[in-house]
Amino acid sequence: MENPRIVDGLCPKKEGIRFAAKDARDGLPRDTWETYSALANTIGGTMVLGLRKDGGDLRVEGVPDVEGMVRSIWDSLNDDSVVSTNLLSSNDLRVMDCDGRKLIVMDVPRADRMERPVFTHGNPRNSFRRNGDGDYKCTMEEIAAMMADSSRTATDMSIVRTSMVGDLSKKTIESYRNSYRVLKPDSEWNRLSDEDFLRILGAAAYDGDMLRPTFAGLLMFGFAYTITFEANGYCLDYREYEDDPIDWVDRFMSDDGGWSGNLFDYYLECCRRIRRTLKHGMAIDGDLRRIDDSDMDKVFREALLNAIANADYRSSGGVVVERRLNSIAIHNPGTFRIPLEKAEAGGTSDPRNPTILKMFNLLGFGERAGSGIPRMNMLCMGCGLPAPRFTESNRPDRVTLTIAFGEREGLLNLEGMILEMVDRNPKVSISAMSEELGVDRNVASRVIRRMKADGLIERIGGTRGYWSIASRETRYQDSVPMIEK
Repeated sequence: MENPRIVDGLCPKKEGIRFAAKDARDGLPRDTWETYSALANTIGGTMVLGLRKDGGDLRVEGVPDVEGMVRSIWDSLNDDSVVSTNLLSSNDLRVMDCDGRKLIVMDVPRADRMERPVFTHGNPRNSFRRNGDGDYKCTMEEIAAMMADSSRTATDMSIVRTSMVGDLSKKTIESYRNSYRVLKPDSEWNRLSDEDFLRILGAAAYDGDMLRPTFAGLLMFGFAYTITFEANGYCLDYREYEDDPIDWVDRFMSDDGGWSGNLFDYYLECCRRIRRTLKHGMAIDGDLRRIDDSDMDKVFREALLNAIANADYRSSGGVVVERRLNSIAIHNPGTFRIPLEKAEAGGTSDPRNPTILKMFNLLGFGERAGSGIPRMNMLCMGCGLPAPRFTESNRPDRVTLTIAFGEREGLLNLEGMILEMVDRNPKVSISAMSEELGVDRNVASRVIRRMKADGLIERIGGTRGYWSIASRETRYQDSVPMIEK
């Protein structure tokens, strides 16, 4: 019989991150359990025994002794000296026929975080992951991250013994407490001292007789230079781009020395800057009050909070927000704690930093546990936009959430604000515009150049002249981030 190529519909035509092929003519391949470990520690996938790689093709060779190999597989799966845990049920291992040749198909699920890392030969150092179409041995950093995630206790509640409560930012604490007072003016917590308030939040805990910050408290209320002593890879970054995909026009980072560099201040500032770039039509509620909060504001706040609550701050990399003309991308260090399908379905929540999430929830930020992603999807659908897209990558571990907009969504609100300023004062300078907008002068200049090219405004009389509005189409308003109720 002619040696057949792999047939469409049986499995992919080539190996990938979720699919591995093994030649089993000489028995169970030696690297079977390395691939099993790799699939389980990444995103799960399928391993087919009985396929031979022939250049860029996969060819069906079959398994000579199917029954014997199936027994060997089950024996190995239940031997912790071979592999640390058996993730397979009877339905995950099956025999298939392909033109008279037998194949063994092994569906390997992604291991639960409590079971990771899945390793071989009784040693966690023999942990593997899948990258592209091959397996690689995990670094010690990757192994440590998986072991930390396997803990049943919240790691953000650990006491930071290298810091004191006095090391936290008093300005940030006061800002948080003011927001809490506005939302809950009758709360007994408003009468507490800062120390007792932080302790109730989970931001501080007693270490013997000494009150020290928890890891959550340090991240929320500390200073970047102090946080990095505890988490070397800690970094927060915001970048805004226009036409150039590489050169940013506006940026702030946790280590630039101009602000605290903590999570709470980062969240508020990112919301303010993103809000400045989104379109806001003016609407009126039932009490004839202006409503400036758009659905896209809510999507971004939920997306950013999702990243902050699930970031692994002890890993390399940091939380990064990238605002481009037609999209917002939010990157956070770490991997998914639960399968994405479960998160998208709603009702299931397993945040890496539950204490931090609780602190934001107390101010009305974020949805109830397990409903954030479904709400983002619903709001985007209502705006006629695709649902936010999640991608996971390794080396380093990162999750990226991308919100895609229509063409030229990017800086329309800045344009609207400039039109308002020009309408009030036709002789307003670019420096005055940038100061009122809260952006770098170069950003204001680029937006103005774009507006001139689009025929929205024109300059009359050179440097000593004035601005003229050439088009008065849509006006947009801006305001600070609102507390959700």
